Amino acid sequence: MRHSLPLLLLLAACTTQQQPTAPVRDLPAPADTLTLSDTEISDAIWLGGDRWAVLAPVAKTVRILDFGAKTSRVLGRPGTDYLEPFAMFRAGDTLYLNDWGKRRITIWSLTGALAGSLDAPNALRGTLPRGRDSAGTWFAELRPLPGSDGSGNLDSGAVVRWTGGATVDTVVALAPFAVERVARDGAPRYERTVFGGVDQWGVGPDGQLWVARVRENLLLQCAPALDRCTEGPPLPDRVLEVTLQDREYFLQGFPEDQRTLARSVPFAIVKPPFDRAFASPEGPVFLEKSRMLTDTSRNYSMLDRSGIALLELRLPNAQRILGAGGGRLLAIDPLVPGPGHRVLRYMIPVVDTVVGK
Repeated sequence: MRHSLPLLLLLAACTTQQQPTAPVRDLPAPADTLTLSDTEISDAIWLGGDRWAVLAPVAKTVRILDFGAKTSRVLGRPGTDYLEPFAMFRAGDTLYLNDWGKRRITIWSLTGALAGSLDAPNALRGTLPRGRDSAGTWFAELRPLPGSDGSGNLDSGAVVRWTGGATVDTVVALAPFAVERVARDGAPRYERTVFGGVDQWGVGPDGQLWVARVRENLLLQCAPALDRCTEGPPLPDRVLEVTLQDREYFLQGFPEDQRTLARSVPFAIVKPPFDRAFASPEGPVFLEKSRMLTDTSRNYSMLDRSGIALLELRLPNAQRILGAGGGRLLAIDPLVPGPGHRVLRYMIPVVDTVVGK
């Protein structure tokens, strides 16, 4: 209900004491730029030195960028080695590519050589892992089955670890999806809300897990031994209402003949505090903060591993940071007119505070 927004604002102000606002810093001019013709770029992984892997899901391709040589080349043989890549991660000297089309992970050296593959494990109900530690343990996100009425989405998900065989260990529970009860064809069902937000997570080489909690707006750390998880202090943030303009912008992503159906999906009342999170191998975790469509900048909170905000980084509204590593941030900027993107490499600003490990 619309009149519940003031109550949400009051509750946000009365919760656990938030940490002070971090200094805001504009990113300086990018150090390097490459131009790609891809219409969508969804992820970036640092491969070492001047080299990065970027995922272009619409083109069903991964590209290896070398900023030192100013080159871009395709990873492997798209359509043969992988069909529909949708996620990737790095562990040690290996790049892992999740392929929805073949229901498997392909395994690559950092130089781009195919080294093997892993079919979706039965123990993970067909889910593909999204992380691996230096001991070879796989990490994945499992969610309850929605069921015919969607009520399974009311239950918590979990990050689990798997070392082979038929069993998995639960590492930490994840917040349930934000859902709303709606009527479809005369029957009630629960559907996920647009702009509902989800917990984000990642795993380090030692098996330590970090979770960015979207409802509490804080960083959680879980020890490799699974004996404890430690919460950082809540982060300060604006409470942003989901506006009619947000809804219309969302609908523009659908073909015109599908927009009538898309208009019937439920929307959240307020936006989550952040839309996405990713970590640098050197330690910091970055949160892409929610914004209004009219904002002229896009902001990222840079946190140490204890959850303390070191900096708030600001860059032009159209740009998005996709990854971090080697003291650099990799961002994209859509070409206008398109299609295509500029890929920009920024220096991570130096802070006086020692980053937590």
